[in-house]
Amino acid sequence: MDKEALKKTISRRLKTALFEAGMSCCALSRVTGISATQIYCITRAQSIPGAETLMMIADTLGCSMDWLMGRTDCKEVHNG
Repeated sequence: MDKEALKKTISRRLKTALFEAGMSCCALSRVTGISATQIYCITRAQSIPGAETLMMIADTLGCSMDWLMGRTDCKEVHNG
């Protein structure tokens, strides 16, 4: 997957996860400590988050990093 496609996938899936969690970008920022500006850039497909940022987002929203990046269609986190 190229960078632009990855940006769009993460953006789309982050927006979906936020909606399903009933959470705004500002609320996600408060909970994670990630700047609201950075979260807005991710939701607008303007940037790709680093691994640590992606992990905090996934943990907070209860989804897997692989799902956020489009590597799987299974949203759930598997602990095994």
